Amino acid sequence: MDTLILNLDRAFSHTVLSQPSSLHVVRNMIWPEVNTMLKALKGHFSAIPCPREVWLACVLATLSFSALWPQIQNPPVRVIAFGAHPDDCDLGAGGLAAKYAALGDKVKFVSLTNGDVGHQSQHGKELAQRRRAEAVEAGRRIGIEYEVLDNHDGKLLPTLEVREQVIREIRQWRADIVIAPRPNDYHPDHRYTRVLVQDASYMVIVPSLVADTAPLARNPVFLYYSDRFTRPQPFRADIVVSIDDVFEKKIICWTLTCRSSMSGCRGLRENWNRCRRIPQSERSG
Repeated sequence: MDTLILNLDRAFSHTVLSQPSSLHVVRNMIWPEVNTMLKALKGHFSAIPCPREVWLACVLATLSFSALWPQIQNPPVRVIAFGAHPDDCDLGAGGLAAKYAALGDKVKFVSLTNGDVGHQSQHGKELAQRRRAEAVEAGRRIGIEYEVLDNHDGKLLPTLEVREQVIREIRQWRADIVIAPRPNDYHPDHRYTRVLVQDASYMVIVPSLVADTAPLARNPVFLYYSDRFTRPQPFRADIVVSIDDVFEKKIICWTLTCRSSMSGCRGLRENWNRCRRIPQSERSG
């Protein structure tokens, strides 16, 4: 009985009872609060001769299990998406992120570069700070986290250092799903983002690698963003998710992060204005 109770407590609460004497510590801490409840329950345990410390442990284990049962049944899905620049994730998965966030799941966007050259006139540290602030605000608008790493825009390479950054991000987020671009892209930063995520995909479960961050117990599901590139092979969707109900959130998110880039927003706004004239039932999503 003691062993079973201790295991339940270890599994379902932050208090670790490593030995039977720990029950006395718990009793002294919270006994006044549960004494009344135990008296009320005593009649139900009258046929079982056991000390009241065991009753207490039984009650604590039962309450902990009851309180956490909904989370055990439906733990939040943890999604992390990688992009090369502070507007890439928004374009590729802004709608999906908004849907997950609305369901109470956890989503994080990570830009592998700081976007410090993505403007026709502003650049350097000033631009990087601006784009980071815009990314954080975009994430806030749809209820997700957004992190911008301090690697230089246009100079991203698939080095061991950056691969370890990606491994840490996936591990620290305890990701169930990881999303990244495909490797066939005109922009080297986009291509290398995919290479970095692909190279990290197995390593996230290897304990002796990047030992300062605990490895994952199992590999996440790794997915690609959709794209229109046709060579060496066109994108083929295995999963399609409608974003009609969150389309406006996606647009708001991306317009915030692309306003500092030298291209993209004008075409986005034109497409958005055109889409607003199309009935929702006719949109492709």
